Amino acid sequence: ENAFEFMITGIYESCTGVGSCFAITLDGAEKLIPNFNADSKNYILENSDQKENVIKAINENFSDKYHIEAKTSNAMSDSTIKTVMNSTDSIISFVYLVSVIFTMIVIWMVCNKSFLKEKHDLGIYKAFGFTSFSIRLQFCIRYLLIAFVGSIIGCILFIAFGDTLNGTTLIALGISNYESELTVTNLLIPSIIIYLFVFVTAFVTLRKVKHVDPKELI
Repeated sequence: ENAFEFMITGIYESCTGVGSCFAITLDGAEKLIPNFNADSKNYILENSDQKENVIKAINENFSDKYHIEAKTSNAMSDSTIKTVMNSTDSIISFVYLVSVIFTMIVIWMVCNKSFLKEKHDLGIYKAFGFTSFSIRLQFCIRYLLIAFVGSIIGCILFIAFGDTLNGTTLIALGISNYESELTVTNLLIPSIIIYLFVFVTAFVTLRKVKHVDPKELI
């Protein structure tokens, strides 16, 4: 078999074959396969305003050999982008799910511990006229403040290291350089979801406050 020497001229990013692929120039392909004939060829016009005239002229003169059509995007690029978006959405959904489950478990444990520790104080509050609803609401606000501080720290860490972590995962799919679009919405939605589950979990867990009786203080 003949051996050929080729020069690596750049990085070719593609999700084809989970990134296990490479691109080669037409000259290189003809060197490997003398009778190589590409199924299709793409050309980029310097003046795109003339594309309709170019297509019409080629189709009129070489209709028996060629079929020319205009494309505003590359099908392979569209497929790659779709794969990356689906992968990113899956990662984000998984992170959301893990975060919600972890948050609910932690809030449940902390609420139970706080209830046992402060049960005597809760009885005093009820003796002073505080309702079970207002006491539960105060606990929820306490945990929401903690969640707020945690979300601020999380946003800072995401801005600093989010792309690096996502890129580490996506490199297995052939994407070596990943940059996310940071918007206020992207940062607020996860925080709001966490706030909601913190409030609901704390409020439901502290339903036992209703059974606290001021008479227990006597």
